[in-house]
Amino acid sequence: MRFLPHLLAIAFLQLVIAATAAAQTFENSYLHGRDNTGFSVLQAQDGNGYLLAGTAADPLDPEETDIQLVRVDDFGAILWKLRYDSGSNERCFSVSHTFGSDGTADGYLLAGSHQILGTDKLLLMRIDLSGGVVWQRYYDDTIFGQHSVALHVQHTPIDNGFIVAGFATQGYTDTDDKEALILKTDATGNLIWVQALNTNKVTKDFDMAAHITVVPGIGYFVTGSMNSEKCFYVCGPNPDLTDQGVLAVLLDDAGNPIWDQSFSSTAVTSPGHWESGTGATVDLTRESIFLVHNNTAIHDFGLTEFDYAGNIVAHHDYSSGYLFDRAAFSVIDDHNPDNLVVAGFIRSQEIMIADPADPTTFITYFDNSPPWMAQLDKDTGQPLWHTRYLVPSEGVNSYGDPFFGLFYGPKPNIYSQEMAVSTDDAGFALTALRTDLSNEIDLELIKTDSAGHVDCPWDEPPIVDTPTARNYYPVTAAPPALTDQVPSLLPVPHPMGRAECGELLPDPCDLQPDFTVTTDGCTVTLNGVNTGSTPASSWVWDLGDGNNAFGPTVSHTYAASGTYTVCLTIDGVTAGGEQCPRVETCQTVTVDCPDECEVEGEYDFVPTGNGLTINFFGSGLTGPGTTVAGYVWNFGDGNTGTGPNPIHTYATPGTYTICLTVVGVTGIGTPDEDCCTATICMEITVKKKGKCKVKAKFLTATALGSLTANFFNTSTSGGATSITGYYWDFGDSSSSTAMHPSHTYAAFGPYTVCLTTFGTNGTIACEDTKCKKVKLKQGPIAIDKK
Repeated sequence: MRFLPHLLAIAFLQLVIAATAAAQTFENSYLHGRDNTGFSVLQAQDGNGYLLAGTAADPLDPEETDIQLVRVDDFGAILWKLRYDSGSNERCFSVSHTFGSDGTADGYLLAGSHQILGTDKLLLMRIDLSGGVVWQRYYDDTIFGQHSVALHVQHTPIDNGFIVAGFATQGYTDTDDKEALILKTDATGNLIWVQALNTNKVTKDFDMAAHITVVPGIGYFVTGSMNSEKCFYVCGPNPDLTDQGVLAVLLDDAGNPIWDQSFSSTAVTSPGHWESGTGATVDLTRESIFLVHNNTAIHDFGLTEFDYAGNIVAHHDYSSGYLFDRAAFSVIDDHNPDNLVVAGFIRSQEIMIADPADPTTFITYFDNSPPWMAQLDKDTGQPLWHTRYLVPSEGVNSYGDPFFGLFYGPKPNIYSQEMAVSTDDAGFALTALRTDLSNEIDLELIKTDSAGHVDCPWDEPPIVDTPTARNYYPVTAAPPALTDQVPSLLPVPHPMGRAECGELLPDPCDLQPDFTVTTDGCTVTLNGVNTGSTPASSWVWDLGDGNNAFGPTVSHTYAASGTYTVCLTIDGVTAGGEQCPRVETCQTVTVDCPDECEVEGEYDFVPTGNGLTINFFGSGLTGPGTTVAGYVWNFGDGNTGTGPNPIHTYATPGTYTICLTVVGVTGIGTPDEDCCTATICMEITVKKKGKCKVKAKFLTATALGSLTANFFNTSTSGGATSITGYYWDFGDSSSSTAMHPSHTYAAFGPYTVCLTTFGTNGTIACEDTKCKKVKLKQGPIAIDKK
């Protein structure tokens, strides 16, 4: 098998290095207040520290997302941070090492999506070791022509290129079709081939390639999800249910499927659950592929071992009971070749903590999602250890007081396939999320030793789980024989691991905006200040009446008396060059304007029907403090009306003088209410529309053995109608607007030719269409006299 001796030698060398090094442990928080999501972790190319790559909110526009990189050393200290922003939405879900033509490590490849004019395009971006962009490429979605996303990327050593997994989609809802995509590129991102894994569903088709793994000497193993609406998989007792199954496909080097498996829970009795493969790793010695997948809507997880021929060698399911269900996202190599390590998040966990305002009472939190890792025996699937990591976070209790707790962790993004990695010092690194007092989501990096431990002064509370087991079968004629069934993650052979203290690193951003207000009637003067240590680089005012202003001091005149909410937003750049998130402060401002009643009116009209019915459109223009109170119409024939858009029908044609009076008022509902009016009059002529009539007619002429036909237009019009144009349909998807066209056909045969003639009598339009067959055949010139 290709590469096997070389890779085994590297693996042995890494084990020797790991065995001689003591694993460094820590837990740090980065990118405060950026609403982080989907971060991947990768050991740095030089072995010193880690690269964190993912998506975070743009600090200057929280509605947009940027690609964020954080480079830290072995102790978690930041070496550099970078943000990639094109003014639109960029997202990163995966990162891979890159190598030069001489085989030396030279940087990283980021994979995700980039938004152009509202359309997400699959993005690959290669950067050097310092984060500088070497090249970036966007790939159009050729399936739907709409959106595409890269979820996972791997370097392909055989050609120094890249293999990418993701999906194309018509939209972002569950009812939009989504198809799995695999892309193969060379070292500079040039596309070599594309493979779409499509189940050809009609509705709610969610096919996703979430993870791709290089299988040396064979090709690529793809896992993700496929929608089972038409029951391509074992759908449980009710085959009509719409469920989503786990996808497992082995492709050769050219992208052709060698085999595929899909399976879904036989225990599910209601639709809507979501099952997906999230990660895989290859064991070269066993010639096996280990696949980790989430099984049900409440996220139990499973581990399945395939041989290279697609046969299931072993299958294990893990469940922890309703309150402690584990979502698995990564499966990585352990430093012991007989074991694996799986990482994920606990979902739907119920936590109770003491209320700081009243220690005798407790606050209950739901949907907390701390990260976890477990070591599994490859042969038996038995958990050897597992640890839940308590992510420290700040929040506000039910009384509005801040508190610090060890339980509250936001839900992870579903695209977190690279949340964990094995490290050279025989430990592990995994990403997590935490919240701060502003309810933003911070990025957390946890570095453990070889047993999943992190040095910390508190012990994790014990987990109480209810072991359960389920059987899952691939789509084969008969269910395979499973080697064994393993219960849940309990019992464990040793005490629970310990979580890290997780103290926040100092935040270099310190922006503290404030402002004073001076009023003079309708005019206010706003003086902004920043009492923080970071200099403010921009000042943006929302004046509360739909207007904005810029700069530290502004003056603004309001149109009417009232109370307005004024907000000042500032941002800045630290001395180290980091762009800080925008900070906002707001106050209410009350102004009392000396109002005068001022109003103007205008209107327009459109005849409809037979011409005697007129649609009127009125509007009022007001001065400061004045609002429109009503509209009064005189239609010039003894009738009147009200409202801005009345409709009036005249009894006879003629010329009429129409007047609109607009009523304005100030101080509505107050004793000093003031009223004013404005009247505008116009003469209009009302005409009854006549008839419009045209008749489409034409003659044709063809010649012996010729493919060209000549057409002679003989259309007519009646009364005051004039012909305004023609449209020819030659019956072969060709057309013309000429009066007497000629047309050459591609082949002999009869064709149905249609002429549409258009006309108008000055007020209304009409048209008529004539169709007949034209035969192209041998013979003398034929003139059609019909």
